[in-house]
Amino acid sequence: MTNTRNQKPAGVGGLAETLTQPHYTTNSQNVQTVSRALEYDEHGLALVPLPYGAKLDYQRWTTYRDVTTNRREVIALFSGKPQNIGVICGAPSGNLVALDADTPTIYDEIEARLDGLGIRTWTVRRPPNGTAHDGGGLFALRTPEPIKSAGRPDLDILGEDKYFIAPDSLHPGGTVYYDETPLPVFELDDLSALAWLNLEIARQAKPWHKLPDLAWRLLKCDRATVAEYQSRSHAEAALCGSLIRAGCTFSEAMRLFRQFDGPGKFAEMDAQNSQSALRYLSLTWSNVTDWIAGLGENEAGTLAKNCKTWALSRS
Repeated sequence: MTNTRNQKPAGVGGLAETLTQPHYTTNSQNVQTVSRALEYDEHGLALVPLPYGAKLDYQRWTTYRDVTTNRREVIALFSGKPQNIGVICGAPSGNLVALDADTPTIYDEIEARLDGLGIRTWTVRRPPNGTAHDGGGLFALRTPEPIKSAGRPDLDILGEDKYFIAPDSLHPGGTVYYDETPLPVFELDDLSALAWLNLEIARQAKPWHKLPDLAWRLLKCDRATVAEYQSRSHAEAALCGSLIRAGCTFSEAMRLFRQFDGPGKFAEMDAQNSQSALRYLSLTWSNVTDWIAGLGENEAGTLAKNCKTWALSRS
């Protein structure tokens, strides 16, 4: 067993100066959130912004399951309005798996097992707030291969296609997550230390999808199709909706937006300021995902035509 830090060289110096640029909203909480997000990024953890004080359901979460970010993208995604920080498990975070104990008894049992093996790793908990799983917590580890997620009595194995909420995020019950044991994440040479859990290796999902005709027309900036929408932003919201319904993830969509001209709003912003463009696309993607989750089987085009000024928002 080894304890190698999967770190990136970039630091957090100059963050306050960065966040005072015109396209950012700055306050002490914002600086703290971005600082923590950059710390996680330096340890090789893939991140996703989450609603402040909330979690994402499965339908909305899975569009972010393969997100990977660099330092500039982390600053762009976590600046602005208050947000929770989600850490993506599985391959995007270097085969990260979290043992999420629901009760103090299971938490203490896992802690004792790991201590007996000399394993000290990043551990996340929250103060009790009267909600389910008070007194529990999770232990983050890295494994040689990505692990299949599974639910056990009072214990969740958070591996491929799962995420967890990191400090200093706000739990829906009103308390703030904290580090019981700080980073780094302990890296296992093999799975023998976790043999008692009977973990399974995850099968990797296919990374690409057949795109709908609407998505192709919008990606290629078909003038007649783009003209059906109130603005380029609405057309790009429609494009996001089409991609989401096709099963694309945010990372795949971002590559497509940068590969093709599209309706043009994102491309124009990206040429001027890539961080602002990323925040715009992230917000559009997030809002369209929420709309789809609430509107069931309505067509993405109809959805986008009804979208309002949120598509232009930067906060």
